[in-house]
Amino acid sequence: MRPMEAELSLCHVQKWLAKDGPVYLAMREMPTIELDVIARPGASSLMSHQIILSFAFIVFGIQQGQASIAHKGWALYGKALTRLNGALSDPTGYARDEVCVSVIALTCLEMLAPTSPENRIRHIVGLERILDLRGPHAYCSDEHFDVLNCTTILMFDASLHTAKPSILAKPEWKTVMWARCSDEDALKQELHDLIADCTVLGAERNAIAGMSSRNTSHLGHTRQRDALEHKALDLRAQFFAWKQRWDRNPGNSPIVSEPLRENQELSRYGFLIEPAAAIYMAFHTALIFVHRLLATIPEEMIGTRSAEPSNEEYPVQTARLSGTAQTRKDGYRAAEQLAAVEISRCIPYNSNLAATAQSGTSSAFAWAVLNAWETVGGSASAEGRRMLDLLRANGGEDTATLLEVHSPALASA
Repeated sequence: MRPMEAELSLCHVQKWLAKDGPVYLAMREMPTIELDVIARPGASSLMSHQIILSFAFIVFGIQQGQASIAHKGWALYGKALTRLNGALSDPTGYARDEVCVSVIALTCLEMLAPTSPENRIRHIVGLERILDLRGPHAYCSDEHFDVLNCTTILMFDASLHTAKPSILAKPEWKTVMWARCSDEDALKQELHDLIADCTVLGAERNAIAGMSSRNTSHLGHTRQRDALEHKALDLRAQFFAWKQRWDRNPGNSPIVSEPLRENQELSRYGFLIEPAAAIYMAFHTALIFVHRLLATIPEEMIGTRSAEPSNEEYPVQTARLSGTAQTRKDGYRAAEQLAAVEISRCIPYNSNLAATAQSGTSSAFAWAVLNAWETVGGSASAEGRRMLDLLRANGGEDTATLLEVHSPALASA
């Protein structure tokens, strides 16, 4: 196997990568001579190629129990980081395409073989900073727009978890996305805009929560709390208004198939149109964060106004819950759990689709499943264990591996 270590490692990690994504395309363009890292260790002419090789060796070596290959990957990893730090110290380094590709490759590594719990988010935050420095005008061409389009889910993930506004919430970035958006993708882009707006509210919640430790007037504090509540409820209403427009196309709605053996009341979902499954899961992932936002507003932030008109299709999620502050928080947490369950019902369809098409695990699918997994409590919960069973029974071993990597509790399950 030794002469083919690089080729085997690269083929192994390709199943995790979007076929039109920057890391996959860079991998396909690597000259054969650069794969001969045994005779020419670290001699890759491009920094991004060196980082991609280290990523491939580390993941393949760890997942296949090949310690010598993983060790070779870590050696390349150290050298590659030194080169990347040097490039970033250059005031114009952010403008180099290979710097952007390198950071994306490091993010992929942290997803599959984390070096620390925080590094994945750090790399994504760094990537977003690079994109922001380059400015939205840099992504007007087809080639560079594809880089941006492939990283939106990553940036949403980091922003929602760090409660920092995404650059995609800025009008100038929304304009770039809409300029490249076809009529068929208009509703998908509307959903992405709403998710971007959700990142802004998360940052506002944290800012207001910190006001109590400063010399801020009670009246001013209360007004800002009330304004945040109104914004969160309005954003939630916008999500469900979007869902009503989305449902006007019958092909977008899930088709209920046979019930699961372990729970006769919970059926699996199928879809007539393949892209509808990913968008359906992205919608419910967004609901997880919207309801988590509402549930984590401190009690004194929750106002006492009367309930807003409810939506008959989503009575629990859309109505402003009445009762005590704790009752409303419990209701929002229940709605968050329901959104996670909706994602789990899509797992068989998406897993079988990826396995049949040999297209690998999409970032949207992985994002949805990881957040649903976190919401239900991982392998410590019955729903979490059911999600694992669904993945393993339907060709979703890759995603099950992701859960194992990011959930220490799984090791004892």
